[in-house]
Amino acid sequence: MNIFEKMYKSKKEQDCELFFMTDIPKIYDQYLTKDIDKFVEFLRKKDNFLYFIMSMLCRSSQFYNWEFIKHTLVNPYFAGELSEQDVYKIDKEMFYDILLKYYKHEAKDSDLYYTFYGQELPVSMFLTDEFQSEYLEEIKKHYILPIINKLYPLSEKLRDTSKFNENKMIKNFYCDVTKNSFNSAIINFKSYILPKCLEIFEPCLHKDFVLFSEKIIRGIEYLNNHLSEKIFNNQKYSSEGEIKWIPVLEKSELRFDYPIAMLLKKSLEQYIFGYAIKYTLENNNDSKIILAKNFHFISEFSSIFDFINEVVNLKKSEINYLFLKLLNRNCNMIDMEMTFIINIFRLSDDSKMVTKRTYKLLEKDLPFIENGSCNIFQW
Repeated sequence: MNIFEKMYKSKKEQDCELFFMTDIPKIYDQYLTKDIDKFVEFLRKKDNFLYFIMSMLCRSSQFYNWEFIKHTLVNPYFAGELSEQDVYKIDKEMFYDILLKYYKHEAKDSDLYYTFYGQELPVSMFLTDEFQSEYLEEIKKHYILPIINKLYPLSEKLRDTSKFNENKMIKNFYCDVTKNSFNSAIINFKSYILPKCLEIFEPCLHKDFVLFSEKIIRGIEYLNNHLSEKIFNNQKYSSEGEIKWIPVLEKSELRFDYPIAMLLKKSLEQYIFGYAIKYTLENNNDSKIILAKNFHFISEFSSIFDFINEVVNLKKSEINYLFLKLLNRNCNMIDMEMTFIINIFRLSDDSKMVTKRTYKLLEKDLPFIENGSCNIFQW
């Protein structure tokens, strides 16, 4: 049973809690639908096709054939009189209209927009379904026509069995969210934050800051692979990931248009910065004086440098927990989630497993960041 079927059955049974309290449709909209073959595999199951169409009547603007679909599918469904032949009455033209509304309103594709126009999809486009006519033609060519060609005639292509697995799709989505968040943080640090630091830091700090940035980035790349392997593939942690890691990602403000958790990405960028600045300061005898002289006059940096003294005084092993503290602060994690992450992260430099340590025991050793806002880094 897919989420659209669950939602419609909950509506039929007047279970409004499920109908209104789920983000899974967004995963369909912004993840599954970008892979045409997998989306078609989903739609080929008769029930999936039916419930997807009925859900669209509730989620999007009116269709040209709204009344026909309501009387052909929705009313018979709630009356318990819906037949297989009723589903086949949704012809190519009607489904074309449904898909056009869907990709305009629910399943917007910022990557396709960027490829077509060479610029990002305007924020206003997420609030309306207004597009230029030439871009609509691109949507039709890229998504709608291929889907219809693979799906029709319905009497031959729809079937009761399907390889589509909703749980696997959801797991793959959150796995990609994790990997993309880590990768995006690294890319943004290298392309934006590091060059900005080198513009402002004294020349004597440049070499060390770059070296330590590269070192921690290598550690984060390892951590990313290790984390994904543990949470999504390891039998011991895969079930816990659903109730402990996925909520952290969701509290990290998922951007469904492309699967990145923004606050997770932000925590990683701050961690790279904190690690690199700690060891840069330790390697330069005059660095504290240099930084004090320069940064006390730069208000944008004052908030992030409020905790530099505490970071510098951390022991070697404790700097690795800076990321956990940042993640805890940015994502408002509960003790259960923090303990789960401590138990699966390999954070020490020698890659030994961190065991028998809890967030409560580490709290007194971790630096507090009273204000994590740094405008110049978009923090």
